[in-house]
Amino acid sequence: MPFPARPSILPTVAVALLAGALAQPVEAARPEPPTTILGAPDNGSAVKPSDLILRIQRALAAIGLYEGRTDGRMNPETEAAIRKYQRTIGVPETGQASDALAERLDTGDRVNELLGKLEKAREDNIRAAREALLANPATRDLIVDEIAEKSDPTRDVAPCLEKPTPRCLLAEAVESSKGVADKEMRDWSLGEILAVQARGGFADGARDTARRIRDPRLIMVALRDIAEAKAQGGFGPEATAAAEAIPDPKKRAEALAAIADIFARTEKTAEARDAARRLETEARSLEAPVSKVNLLVRAAVALARAGEQAAADPLIAEAETAARALPDASAGNALRYVAGGFADLGRTNDALRLLKDIPEKSEHTSVLVAAVVQAARAGDVATAHALAATIGEAHHRAGALAPVAVAQNRAGDRRAAAATLAIAVAETDRIAFPFAKSFALSRLALAHGEVADGATNAAVRRATRAEAVALAEQIADDSLRAQALWTFAASADRHGDTAQADAIKERADRATRDIKSRLDQSWMLGEIALARARRGETDLARAAFRRGLDIAAGIDNAWGRARAFARLTAILMQIER
Repeated sequence: MPFPARPSILPTVAVALLAGALAQPVEAARPEPPTTILGAPDNGSAVKPSDLILRIQRALAAIGLYEGRTDGRMNPETEAAIRKYQRTIGVPETGQASDALAERLDTGDRVNELLGKLEKAREDNIRAAREALLANPATRDLIVDEIAEKSDPTRDVAPCLEKPTPRCLLAEAVESSKGVADKEMRDWSLGEILAVQARGGFADGARDTARRIRDPRLIMVALRDIAEAKAQGGFGPEATAAAEAIPDPKKRAEALAAIADIFARTEKTAEARDAARRLETEARSLEAPVSKVNLLVRAAVALARAGEQAAADPLIAEAETAARALPDASAGNALRYVAGGFADLGRTNDALRLLKDIPEKSEHTSVLVAAVVQAARAGDVATAHALAATIGEAHHRAGALAPVAVAQNRAGDRRAAAATLAIAVAETDRIAFPFAKSFALSRLALAHGEVADGATNAAVRRATRAEAVALAEQIADDSLRAQALWTFAASADRHGDTAQADAIKERADRATRDIKSRLDQSWMLGEIALARARRGETDLARAAFRRGLDIAAGIDNAWGRARAFARLTAILMQIER
């Protein structure tokens, strides 16, 4: 589940000192010559007050280093406080007041003020979430006093590992979460466990897990995840009921949007229409205008995919009108959502029309990528190619060409698909960031593998798959490389290319061992198992699951172990289904 950035509000003095130290780098033992220096301490004579010293005295007092008179006159207490501050940030202790010193202290004050505002916003959000949960009879029992729990170190997990079931794997995940010392990290793992419990129909366990979550904001997110999990499990009425029980209007609308999208993609048209209509009502009631536009667009897309085009068109038009009525600072972001909706619906011209009114070029990329994908799926390869060429960032441009090659291959034009992939691979040489390059190469390698699967000639299929493997070996990220190689090994097995399958498995096994984190190893194998389960390849799925479970059993870190067992439970439920 999504997890908010962890706020870290340091003590006032520490924040100000840290900010002061970072305000200008210290590269040598002596500071830059100050514009103004006031040297000797005032002995109480008729020295005139200085605005600079007054500014420094006030700043030092604010961070608890100065308790003397704030009168703008240099005195022994001021000098001592300056020396202490200089010693703390690692510069020579001159005890002198200067413009540079004052600037550093001012920076610290500004950072401290910002962190104070962030802390207040955090506290306000927590209080609002708690009050909303308590006000709703359906969620009131989720707010309880903190439960003091410790994991049982004597528990025997061997029977579960030997004959795993969703229930015993979830029990081990919950037990592991009790050993997570950091409350926020524990909440994170509990949120993921809760979503799996909801998906598997373990309603009582899900509510017990929700009660263990301390942060009421995360309980809101967990309730949204429960609703989405119900939809993924095919429980239509339960999914919408779970969504409507969420007290927070925005989270409630987000849950309905996810449910509508899930049902539309799985062709449950009646459920998709119902969720989209409910979402439409919720979206109109939101106060945040950009969120309102975004969710109206998502309702329109879900309605269109459910066959309600006549209802979808005026809804997305309403979203565009609302976006254009916003101030310039918000209009561009809101219009991007509308343009993305048009792209998702295959209305490329409308999407491109809106891009002209979005000044930030970086906002164009997601819309263009969506348009490329939709054009490729519709078989309009020429348009897809033309749109991909307009994408500015090399990694997005390369990745967008992958579905174009797949579309060409499915249309029977393998030569054109190979040419498209060659262009895309050449684009990856321009990608500077390592993970972005790895991600683009993985997309292209998998597309290359799909081209191989489509070959009717066995020799051509093996040769093309070998090219895909060679491309995968260029992926620097161990997890992405291993995932691609395991995919190709399964493909070779599926086509009876046993010798090639064994050779690829060796490479895949080596790449898996290269992954440093056991959690990442287990997670990656879980993804492989899920992909195989979705293809109906139950035996291959179970083999990948078994390997992932064996790795998860060796995770000592309580947080990682809890997350791994929760994820593998979801995989096992999918395999059994």
